[in-house]
Amino acid sequence: MISFIIVNYNTKVITEECINSILNNKLIDSLFEVIVVDNDSTDDSPNYLKKVFNKYKNVKIIKNSQNIGFGNANNIGFQESKGDFLIFLNSDTLVSDTNFNDLLKQFTLEENIGFLSSLVLNSNNTIQSIGYDRPGLKTDFKINALYWNFNFMKSIRLSKYRKVGLRKVGWVSGCFMICNKYDFLKLEGFDPNIFMYAEDLDICLRMEKIGKNNYVYDETSIYHLHGKSNNNNNLLRKLYKQKKNYFYVLEKNNFGNISAIKIMTIYHILSLTFIKKIVTILRIFKRKEGEKI
Repeated sequence: MISFIIVNYNTKVITEECINSILNNKLIDSLFEVIVVDNDSTDDSPNYLKKVFNKYKNVKIIKNSQNIGFGNANNIGFQESKGDFLIFLNSDTLVSDTNFNDLLKQFTLEENIGFLSSLVLNSNNTIQSIGYDRPGLKTDFKINALYWNFNFMKSIRLSKYRKVGLRKVGWVSGCFMICNKYDFLKLEGFDPNIFMYAEDLDICLRMEKIGKNNYVYDETSIYHLHGKSNNNNNLLRKLYKQKKNYFYVLEKNNFGNISAIKIMTIYHILSLTFIKKIVTILRIFKRKEGEKI
């Protein structure tokens, strides 16, 4: 059996679409269950989803009494799961055409797989993620100085991307992760100290410590409607939280050169602050010019 685990927080319609994309998928031969863990939503998500999927015995809705964060909610979903394979999905993903049969087949072809993901696409079919490199000076220089993971850079560096099948990566996005339940047990789940952001990096690094590697199988894909499940519209505040957790993960997993990485990160945040102010000024100027006309 396969266990799909989805964390919901005030995204009942998006979560409904995600669940429907699983139920409508024709490329799942195994029995499966869908477990939705609601983090004390205020939009009546649990009742709404229970009503919509009432006829499906393999869809279960769990309501938390408080918002305990992304990783902790996934841990609760795992505790309720019955599958031999766990598939962690963001609520803002669509998997109607994802070939889960081929994805699960990879675990029999490569016994060293820890976490497995697929090609992650934006809604316009551009590539959002093909997995990520392990943290380090070279990786962080590209991220902080060259804006490696910004869409405009991705459009350049991934424009000639060619599929290779199964490829080893440092870590995979938490929006879509597959693993064996026994490995997840060894890891004791997501770090309960991380509320949100960087929990995927942390658990992938810990997967390496038990002798497994992380992979992306790029012959199939999912759609990630990036940001739809995140109500925080403040880019810099979000970035600050991400980097704070990132440093926690680096220190926890004994990475060196953290001071140098912090300096690059400060530059990154300051440069983005400057760029954001320039863009705001240009927009105001443009609006005033339009009013004159």
